[in-house]
Order: sequence, then C-alpha cells, then structure tokens
Amino acid sequence: MKKNTTILLASILCVLIIVLLARIGSGSETKTRTASPAASIGIPEPTIDTTIHTIESGETLNGILQRVAGLTSEEAFNAVTQIQEEFDVTRIRADDDVSFVFMDGMFSQLSFDTSLDEMLIVDYKNGIASVTREDIVYEIREAQTEVTIESSLYLDGTNAGMTDRAILNLAQIFSWDVDFTTNIQKGDSFNVIYQNQYRDGDFVGVGDILAARFTNEGDDYYAFLSDGETKKYFDENGLAKERLLLKTPLNYSRVSSQFTPSRKHPILGTMRKHQGTDFAAPTGTPVESVGDGTVTFAGTNGGYGKFIKIQHGGGFETAYAHLSSISVKKGARVTQGQLIGKVGSTGASTGPHLHYEVIKNGTHVNPLRVDLPDGDPISDDLLMAFEETKQKYQSRVQ
Repeated sequence: MKKNTTILLASILCVLIIVLLARIGSGSETKTRTASPAASIGIPEPTIDTTIHTIESGETLNGILQRVAGLTSEEAFNAVTQIQEEFDVTRIRADDDVSFVFMDGMFSQLSFDTSLDEMLIVDYKNGIASVTREDIVYEIREAQTEVTIESSLYLDGTNAGMTDRAILNLAQIFSWDVDFTTNIQKGDSFNVIYQNQYRDGDFVGVGDILAARFTNEGDDYYAFLSDGETKKYFDENGLAKERLLLKTPLNYSRVSSQFTPSRKHPILGTMRKHQGTDFAAPTGTPVESVGDGTVTFAGTNGGYGKFIKIQHGGGFETAYAHLSSISVKKGARVTQGQLIGKVGSTGASTGPHLHYEVIKNGTHVNPLRVDLPDGDPISDDLLMAFEETKQKYQSRVQ
C-alpha cells in the first residue's frame, strides 16, 4: 500500500512539472488579443469580405447588384433609384472598378471612383441605400527630371520616365514663352520637379508641377507654382506665366511660310506681302484662340476662305484663314485655348494649312516675333508664400 501511494505521488509530481514546463515554454508564442467591445459582451465579430468587380461592356449597375451583391431584381432597382438621386449611374463605364463589402456574407457597401478626386460610397442596410461622397486621398511623392533634348520634347521626356500628362503640363506652363510647335531645338533643356500620385502603393498619375526651368535657344524660363484660391504659375520675378496671347494657335504643325514683306504668291504668281505665318497641318487639326476676346468676323472672306478674326485686349487682333470648319459666330466671346475651328484648304490655298495673322494697333506684325505684355504681378497676399517656394526650388531646377 505504501509503495502504491509513493508511485501515485511521484506520478502526480511528474505531471505537474510537465504542465509547468509547457506553460513556460509556450509564453513567447502565445499572443494576447484584446477582445473587441462586441466580443466582450458575447457578440461574435462579423466576418468582412471585399470583392472588386471590373465592369464589362454592356453591364449595368442594376445587373451588377443582382449578380455580385446578390440582391433581388426589386432590391437592385430600388437601390439604383436611390443612388441615382445623388449620382448619374449612366456615367459608370466599362473597365471601372466597383468595390463590394460583405458582412457575414450579406452585402453592406459598395464604392467606386466618380473622378480623379472623388469617390462615391453606398452603404446598404435594410433595403436602404445611403450615398456619401469622399475625397480620394493620394500619397504624394516628389519626382525630378532633367533632360537635354536630342530629338523631341516628347521622345526625350518619355525616355527619361515622364508620363504623357507630365510632358503636356510642362508644355502648357511654358506655352507663353516657347513655341513648342516650331521652335524646339536640339540642345534645349528642362529641369522639372513635380508630384507623382500613389494609391494603395500603386502609381496612378501625376499631380502638380511644383517648379521648372525650360531653356530654349539659350534663354532660361522659370515657373513656380503659387497655390492660392486658384493654382497659378509665376516666373522668378513674380510675374504670371499666363499672358495675353499664346505663341501659336495649334499644337501639331510646321511652319511652311514665314511672315515676309514680299514673296511670290503660290497661286497668283505675283509678288505680294505675306502678313502672317502659315502652319502646315492635316485637315481637321484643331485651331484654338490664342487669347480671350470677341469674334469680329466668322465666315467666308474671299481668298482667305473660311476665316475668323478676333479682337483681344491691348490693341491686339488675330486672324485665322483657310479653315475647313468654323466653330464660333460673330460677336461670341472666346477664351484662351478655346476651339474655334479646324485646319483646311479653303479659299486661295494649295494644301491644308493655317494662315495665322497678328495685328497690333492696326499694323500686321510677325506672329513668331511679336513682343507681348508681361503677365500680371503676383498679389501681395501670395507674395510671401511664393518667395518661400522659389527659395526652396529655384537652385534645384537651375
């Protein structure tokens, strides 16, 4: 009996030691998780699942809600009707992504982007769709690119890693200083600091250009962003980059005939003044107004063919001839960069081109050489912030 008791006590002692050692050994692996408020009162946490659906051609939001969210046709119809009160669902396009959230297997929310800056969130509960809008928050990373042009602005820019949009933004900022259509030379250069936008770690696009320098034919031009009520660019002296007139009225062309006091007319064969600049471009190329103004003529004008004339401020007028079509009427107000017509070959013309004239105080001047008034100076309330921006970036883009 005594022997059996001793064996029993020894066995119990061994078990206790093994349990103690096991608890000590597992201490570094066991993680304590604080219970959620729901779990602390005995309510199990919901299971949340997310599904991303890419819209295919021909799909409707009604059909997607039935197939993906599991709603009945009546529920889907009611949900779409409620969403339509806040957002035009016909704006949803193929290849757009719609995110669906399910709680414990039940559809509870969908969301999708309505623009580059905003997303729509639809919470669904008890047959009611509640719609809210939220700003899209991007991660912003600065990027800098310095390029010496060897072939073209576009090719050299893309080879340096810039997107089409970033290159276009750069050209637009300096379009009052540089004629990107005809005057970019090998050896010109630029240095630009801009923002890249990321979402969930993925690159999604470019943001603002913060500062830039463009060197054309040995002349340096600078631009710095001033972020006031509206975003505007100013040069190193605080003068607005925007000026009265753009350098050229179209983006893709070549100069086929210069402004000259005398040339042989290609059709009449006589010597005449050529009081404008001809830009050869395909028929249908968009023609833009180079500045704000009022249309004083829009119609057919003899050898000019289809013709537009615009009165601007500061004693300037511009004229556009041989158009294939006209998009404005006499008396209309136009804005800088607005489409006014398309390149053609109407009137006394041997091929598709735009004949472009600039008149200053009643006298024709060379469109490619005209001196334009400086941009407006920066306002006093923006001056301090502008100086800080210039100090931060100017040495980096020189």
